[in-house]
Amino acid sequence: MIGSPDQHYGEVIHAFIEMEPGLEKPPTVEQLRSYASEKLAAYKVPDRWTVLEKLPRISVGKIDRVGLHLMAVKMGAHFPK
Repeated sequence: MIGSPDQHYGEVIHAFIEMEPGLEKPPTVEQLRSYASEKLAAYKVPDRWTVLEKLPRISVGKIDRVGLHLMAVKMGAHFPK
């Protein structure tokens, strides 16, 4: 999860999800949101969700959070206000 720019709030929580390969029936974004709502406080539940085939990684194998942030900024223009 990272901060994603938002015109109204300044920044909102954006979750990037990498589904496990080979799942027969992967969960929908709505199912993921519902699960997060059950487990997290309301202010911690992501406002935006993006499912990716693979999360970007740096050379040592860690998730590239800067790359995700840049992706969220680019996608920001596509989200409704």
